Amino acid sequence: MGWSVRLKRSAVRLDLVRRALRLPPSEWVGVLRAAAGLLLVDLHLRRRGFRDTARLDVPAGEIGTLSSAAWQQARRYVRWIDAAALALPIQARCLHRSLLLQRWLLRDGLPAALCIGVSRPGRPFLAHAWIELHGVVVNDTAANIADFAPLTGPAMSADGAVTPAVPLFVGVGQPA
Repeated sequence: MGWSVRLKRSAVRLDLVRRALRLPPSEWVGVLRAAAGLLLVDLHLRRRGFRDTARLDVPAGEIGTLSSAAWQQARRYVRWIDAAALALPIQARCLHRSLLLQRWLLRDGLPAALCIGVSRPGRPFLAHAWIELHGVVVNDTAANIADFAPLTGPAMSADGAVTPAVPLFVGVGQPA
């Protein structure tokens, strides 16, 4: 891993710590809920893998305009999840955070889409996950997402055969 990637990760982590320290005490219940959720996502990913963990068993919200209260709730969930991730002994990466956030938003009836992308050609290989509501990134910034091309379409095996892939842009309750 190059020093620029480490530096970028350190800057992101420092920003998350600053945001966590600014949370009022009334939001720490949400942070504890997020910590438990992240631990469960991590356990599920380790035992059952991505395909089973990403399977959505909650109904999706209908596509339409979202109220400002819904956007505020989504941002509150992001704050809770980011703060909890800092305190856990596991590395709650973007996939962990995004899977938990998607589940919570879908339970609230919001059409959350899980997006997974890889670094663009000519750059070191990296992968990233984020959540979008109506095409708007919820748990990251547009600048960070710009470095990644969303994965869609079929996967190709080593022998060149095209096989259906797990949908990596999972949205509006579409099962993985």
